[in-house]
Amino acid sequence: DNLGGITCEFGPKDAPKVLVCSHQDEVGFRIQHITPDGFLHFLPVGGWWEHTLLSQKVSIRTSEGHFYSGIIGSKPVHFFKSSTT
Repeated sequence: DNLGGITCEFGPKDAPKVLVCSHQDEVGFRIQHITPDGFLHFLPVGGWWEHTLLSQKVSIRTSEGHFYSGIIGSKPVHFFKSSTT
């Protein structure tokens, strides 16, 4: 269909039916900056609440087509300044 969905049928017409359903879209990000230490600063493509992304595995593809694995991290909470001080 126009959204990229796929429908297929096989086997006898009177056989039990099975539906396999999934989300086609993926969360996307654009690398904004790479620090000298190799940390990536990125921007989401689309709207995402960044707290849901912490500790998620990611796969990064370079412009040459190489893939690198990583995990989204954050500063430890004790490094943030308190708003009450």
